[in-house]
Amino acid sequence: MKKTRIIAAAFAAVMMMTTTAAISASAESTEIKPEDFVCTLNVPQEKVPSLFEQIQKWIDQITQKKNEPQKQENKAPEKPWLPSMNALQVEKYIKKNYKMDRNKLIQVLVDVRLYKRYNKSQAEIIREIRIQIQSVKNRNMTPAWNEDMIRFMVDFWDQIDSLLDQLS
Repeated sequence: MKKTRIIAAAFAAVMMMTTTAAISASAESTEIKPEDFVCTLNVPQEKVPSLFEQIQKWIDQITQKKNEPQKQENKAPEKPWLPSMNALQVEKYIKKNYKMDRNKLIQVLVDVRLYKRYNKSQAEIIREIRIQIQSVKNRNMTPAWNEDMIRFMVDFWDQIDSLLDQLS
């Protein structure tokens, strides 16, 4: 559908240019004698874009306008306050946005609370989790954590303690 519109716009532009050229060619030619009319202009030479350059510019403008709303749709949804939601709503939210089930959620909450007991920062926790993931993968085992769980931990760092109290 997009290619059809682009081709139609190109043919419309070509038809408009040929029509304009035909009209100007068929007009009566009036000769102006150089003695009657003298005009001197110092206009800098500017490159006039060709027909195909103009068409390409129009196509770029049209596709840019169509792509702008898609960029707005890809924005991350606002972060809800999970402790105010009931357990079922929390499960649906994490399944939809983080591809996690209840067991993975509880594992994230418990592990983060454990790490926090040792006064570790968020960056230290993430670094240690990634080291553990890599070491488990090196032994050809399935890691308990994944990148979605780390992303959840980062997004909801401030809500983890109260969320664990609610789910347990």
